[in-house]
Amino acid sequence: MIRTKRLSSCLLQLFCLLGLLAISDQLLASGVDERYSAAGKAYEKKDYGTAITAYEQLLQEGYRAADLYYNLGNAHFKAGHIAAAILNYERALKLAPDDEDTRYNLRIANLQVVDKIETMPAVFYRRWINSISGWCGPDAWSAWLIGLSWLLASIIFGFIITRSPGWKKVLFLSGVMVLFITLVVTLAGRESNRQVSRHDEAIILSPSVYVKSSPDEKGNDLFILHEGTKVSLQDQVGNWQEIRLANGTVGWVTLNVLEAI
Repeated sequence: MIRTKRLSSCLLQLFCLLGLLAISDQLLASGVDERYSAAGKAYEKKDYGTAITAYEQLLQEGYRAADLYYNLGNAHFKAGHIAAAILNYERALKLAPDDEDTRYNLRIANLQVVDKIETMPAVFYRRWINSISGWCGPDAWSAWLIGLSWLLASIIFGFIITRSPGWKKVLFLSGVMVLFITLVVTLAGRESNRQVSRHDEAIILSPSVYVKSSPDEKGNDLFILHEGTKVSLQDQVGNWQEIRLANGTVGWVTLNVLEAI
């Protein structure tokens, strides 16, 4: 009886603890929702500074969501902070690559960037895969891959057990087609996942910056970049970051003029 009572007491304490944790999580979520809603109301009232502060406070506390970055980007855009808007739209797309609203707003914001840099032409199949990979996010591609794998397995099983030459031909051709689609989905999914997980891109936040030929203030000025320009991060030497533009041009800037996506 003593063991039973102790076990019952432990179970009761455990259930009480779980209940308290559940309640605290609900209260915490409720507090976050209230502040998120308050930030949205500030945005609707065109109090963009308050909205930006509220959204950034949530980010500082560790909350991450595509909608949070998207709304922060909108607030920065309305406040005239084009570079910060682009940065947050890009971050939102990492979490929701197939969100059309974010893509549209990013295109609008990029129209206001001074630097118009042409992208180096990629090999045709790379352009094709890049285009397809943007149709949906990594999770959706994974779901498609699972479905196609089951379908391919079913076709192979049907091909093995059927004795009809006509059906064998149909199943063989169907299998080849599904196998090709599966290969494309696999490549697109890998590219989508690579784009989401990469951390080697940044946005220039300073109004303008001279790009140097070497990681030194005495280096030659190669060209000027303006806020909102997207760059790829290369090597880092002390307080200097080597960057590469979409057209292949490279140079050096100080770390304080950009922020990683």
